[in-house]
Amino acid sequence: PRSDPDASGPPYFVGSLAQFSFNNVRYFERDAKLDAATTLEVTARVDDSPVAVVLPFTVRSSAAFAELPPLRLYELFRIRLSLRTSQSSGLLLLNSGRGGGQVADFFLLELLDGRIRLALNAGSGLAELKLGELLNDNRWHEVEVLRPALDRIALRVDGRHKETAMPAAFDGASEASRRAGLNVDVGDRPVYLGGAPQDELLGLKSGGCLGSVHLYEDINSPQQQPYDVIALRRNRTSFESDITDSCQKPRVQCGPRTCHYGGQCVQQWDSVACNCDTTSFTGAWCSRVGSATFQFGASGRVGRISFEFVDDSFLPTTKRDEVSFGFQTSKSSCVLVLIEARRSAGLIPDFIAIQVVKGRLTVKYYLKSSINSLVKTHLNVSDGRYHRVRFLREEARGSLFVDDSKPVVANPGAGFGTTFNSQKTIYVGSMASMAQPDVAAKAVTMLSVSGADGPRPRSRRGRRSAAVPTEWSHFEGYLTGLVFNGVALSRIAADDPVASSVAKLRRERFGDVSRVEDFQPRLNGFPPPDPPDSYLHPELMMSTSPVEATTTSAIIESKIRCAPASSAIKSAADCIGSGGIIAPEMEPLGSG
Repeated sequence: PRSDPDASGPPYFVGSLAQFSFNNVRYFERDAKLDAATTLEVTARVDDSPVAVVLPFTVRSSAAFAELPPLRLYELFRIRLSLRTSQSSGLLLLNSGRGGGQVADFFLLELLDGRIRLALNAGSGLAELKLGELLNDNRWHEVEVLRPALDRIALRVDGRHKETAMPAAFDGASEASRRAGLNVDVGDRPVYLGGAPQDELLGLKSGGCLGSVHLYEDINSPQQQPYDVIALRRNRTSFESDITDSCQKPRVQCGPRTCHYGGQCVQQWDSVACNCDTTSFTGAWCSRVGSATFQFGASGRVGRISFEFVDDSFLPTTKRDEVSFGFQTSKSSCVLVLIEARRSAGLIPDFIAIQVVKGRLTVKYYLKSSINSLVKTHLNVSDGRYHRVRFLREEARGSLFVDDSKPVVANPGAGFGTTFNSQKTIYVGSMASMAQPDVAAKAVTMLSVSGADGPRPRSRRGRRSAAVPTEWSHFEGYLTGLVFNGVALSRIAADDPVASSVAKLRRERFGDVSRVEDFQPRLNGFPPPDPPDSYLHPELMMSTSPVEATTTSAIIESKIRCAPASSAIKSAADCIGSGGIIAPEMEPLGSG
């Protein structure tokens, strides 16, 4: 309403509107289908204010669930709830009947890969809808399921709408049978919210907050008050500590340095995990060196590991490449990794070359162009200490990350190739010679940073072949954790069967290279201390008295005292929820 209803002038509205529809066109939807003759003028703004959530509660354990009376899935119904979670997948609601030898009627609402999935079967076949994106962002989202007509089912997520037809009964069925085939008959079976017994549905983990739950509404009746799940659930004596009043943050949350050595912290609902793929380290916290470590040139001779894609009819062609590994060397110039395309007569193949040149890490890449790009760091990496490397190519742009230093970026711009065609071979520790002397000469010129270095040796036919610059001499040192485009090459070289099953590669070891089981990198403070086990298993956390909620009409995030942390770890003071702790900022561990 207007602030002054008696004021003169044209009337106007102050407030919020949602889900406006006219002649079956939902004008507020982002993907509203408007005909060419329709002109839409917008002077209002999108309301991003927080969702008002009533009677919120938290499901802390993947085994916990609330048991409620069965749904009334007849005629025209409506089900509404709000959710908040960081889990990408999990069960929200399940009500299933007894099969009696046939497929049982059921109603399922779940979060699947960050989207809401609705699935139900009323006896005539499966009806399914998916809607939403990235709903596991730890914010509140509104979900509504409604049946606007007997033969239609609709799903709404944050105001977006999608609907489909209910599967029809078989031809020749009576009207009574047809109507019965549109109703989900769950009998007296309970509805499970936030999870389900393991014998009902396997493999779906839950965890997060739910609120504003409306389960038993007729679409034509006035909207009812939200259902008090905590007070009215049938299994109140079970999961007393796992289903708690108010929406409480996870007991453990990601901190800026929860994972070591650049590992990415992944927030689970009530715990944290580390993605170590680009760190060259392994373990729960990216703090251990795996057994797939290799020593090259221990006796001063050439050593090499090569990987070759065996299917020439389906070689990878990419616009984005990512290489990561760790290494330790005292040699001032050498080749580390060379990724090369399939060779063609008289042509230089596409390549990405990572090498050490006079103590500096250098990357050069060539993509069917007369222009090639160079990325170089000023950090001395030939100091006999361990260094982490990550190179990312996005079309022509290249970014080089070394340890915790700022990335060095090269962006050649127009005229440079964007596609790495027909990737064929990956060399580690040294490069293989090329069969054609003329191509070899061109390639060495392209690969060399400083051009030819010394006289060209003679080939068998008496022609002078390309000189091999010192930066293309063999590697001497340790290399571990090599991953190329998600393929764990170091683990494949170590005969790991799981890694070997990912890609069809022919691998070969040549010369002075051996696997090292007990490699200890030269790093200050290695290995770093691990956080307590409670960071992975919050149920081990010391309990504290629950917080008494002051209101149930909004998100409750009352602060309480933290569980004690070990003496080796700093703990933040702003802990939220029952016994909650923030994963601490570990002391930074440098490479020097």
